[in-house]
Amino acid sequence: MHKITLSNNFHNTEITVLTDYDTAGETWYHIQEPVFAGYPTAAQRAKYRRVKNVLCGSDDCQCGTVR
Repeated sequence: MHKITLSNNFHNTEITVLTDYDTAGETWYHIQEPVFAGYPTAAQRAKYRRVKNVLCGSDDCQCGTVR
């Protein structure tokens, strides 16, 4: 595992997460994929919420992609 920094340029926010993936795009995909694709574990839901709230805390914001 290594650290990847995910950032939201619209809000100028960032968070560093531990991941097995090489790019920020892959990491973000694999963080949100279990939440929207099926039955995520409590840990997967918590990680998604934590990352999303740091990058953009608004539920109805259309700020764009995470990089």
